Amino acid sequence: MPEYTPSACRRCGTCCRQGGPALHHEDKPLIECNVIEVMNIITLRRGETVRDDPTGTLITLDEEVLRLSLPDGSGCPYLQTTPLACTIHGSHPLECRVLSCTDPRALMDIYTTNRLQRVDLLGEESELIAAARYHDETFPAKHILDIARRIAKEIKHGMPKDCRQDIETLTDIASRERAFRMTLLEHTQIPSTHLPFLLGRSIPTLVTPLGLKLS
Repeated sequence: MPEYTPSACRRCGTCCRQGGPALHHEDKPLIECNVIEVMNIITLRRGETVRDDPTGTLITLDEEVLRLSLPDGSGCPYLQTTPLACTIHGSHPLECRVLSCTDPRALMDIYTTNRLQRVDLLGEESELIAAARYHDETFPAKHILDIARRIAKEIKHGMPKDCRQDIETLTDIASRERAFRMTLLEHTQIPSTHLPFLLGRSIPTLVTPLGLKLS
């Protein structure tokens, strides 16, 4: 990696509030020793539309991305607000370490390289990774979002009756996906707080940015 001279951090908390960093293989020891807790990791699945932090544009993911979650929308779970500080500073993720507010080149160099995936943490033979892959195949994010976008477009143009079949399909998928989550919790006894890492966002959460509400 080329050497850059980062500007001194002003500790304003702006980057901490805007979005959680993606996690890389260099961050794996932090997870293994529980500095970064699994309940604070979310999986953005292949096919999801997400904000690309360095460019500020929306992109569709070709591969899954693990990142720190923003549980209540207020920022990184490790951001202490009073006084403003990072509670894991010194053991914080790679992207946080290389980020400079005034020079994004160091972040850009590593942004899409050597990213962690669920299999790297769970292992190839894990029953949980098998469950996660089955979930991805059965409830693919791109397919779900394609249906949701059609519904949102029809509603926007005042033609909700034209999307009745799509609404029924999406509601059915959401119901089956919710049942899958509950069954997985019963059979594995993993904490429910680990589901965002293992299965990603629930379907109601996934489609909320499109203005759709599913019960």
